Amino acid sequence: MWRELQRHPWALLAAILLNVLVLILFGIGLSRNHEITPVSSGAPIQAALMAPPKDDHAKAAEEAKAKAAAEAKHKAEVAAQAKAVAEAKQKAEVAARAKAAAEAKQKAEAAAQAKAAAEAKHKAEAAARAKAAAEAKQKAEAAAQAKAAAEAKHKAEAAARAKAAAEAKHKAEVVAQAKAAAEAKHKAEAAAQAKAVAEAKQKAEAAAQAKAAAEAKRKAEEAAEKRRLQSQIAAEAAALKRQQMAAVAARNHRLQNSWLAAIRSRVQNNWLIPPGYQPGQSCRVMVQQDPAGYILSLQISDCTGDELFKRSVESAVKRSEPLPLAPNPSVFQRTLIFDFKPQG
Repeated sequence: MWRELQRHPWALLAAILLNVLVLILFGIGLSRNHEITPVSSGAPIQAALMAPPKDDHAKAAEEAKAKAAAEAKHKAEVAAQAKAVAEAKQKAEVAARAKAAAEAKQKAEAAAQAKAAAEAKHKAEAAARAKAAAEAKQKAEAAAQAKAAAEAKHKAEAAARAKAAAEAKHKAEVVAQAKAAAEAKHKAEAAAQAKAVAEAKQKAEAAAQAKAAAEAKRKAEEAAEKRRLQSQIAAEAAALKRQQMAAVAARNHRLQNSWLAAIRSRVQNNWLIPPGYQPGQSCRVMVQQDPAGYILSLQISDCTGDELFKRSVESAVKRSEPLPLAPNPSVFQRTLIFDFKPQG
């Protein structure tokens, strides 16, 4: 009810004025009742009869005095009622001003709350935009780093291929120089042998001619000796040629073994130990390659280990591509077969 009165202060004021008006009317009624003195029965009547009669002048004075007192009382009551009405009106006005101030304060607080909410929303949106910008910047930096890493890896691989090609070219040149030196040495030795044979032939012919005039039998013997010497020289030349071919074959065999050892070593370096590996396991590897060392086909067989070990050997061979180059073209083999047995 008090909240309803706070919402409608004029209703409170009207109620107060209505109550004051009722009180005024009630007071007027009381004042009139005081002017009429009722006549009581019993002892008062006897007292009145026994009292001596008063004169009219004294009676009029008393009535005037009583009337003045009643009027003074009535004025005092009217003044009190007016004062009460003024105080009620003042209280109503104070209540109205208090309500207006409360409503203004409430509106100000609501406006402040709305402003604080708008500022908080603005700050949250700004923080979200800053966060999105930071994430976008971080993604851009990560992409740039990944691109730089990829470029560095590509450059490193290109440098490695260039280095491998240079080494292969250098090895080929060394092999070619060694082959040329061997061929030059062989030609010199053959020329020396031919010269020696020619000189021996010339000497034999001169001796035969010198002796032909003196002795025919000796000529025949010298001819037989000459044929024997020629056969011996031819046999020695053939033996020398076989020695040279054997030396070349031995050298090629050593180079081939060294080449296969280099391939095994690279595969060993690229091999990763699989789960369950047991020392002593091995696999037979058959590789078909081109002259540049790139694998054309790969077959893994005769493995003493499980499937994981077999796949680890296959992966190690693939990671070793391109394979080490052959020392010279005569050593190169398109199909390589070797047993891979991990060391350690």
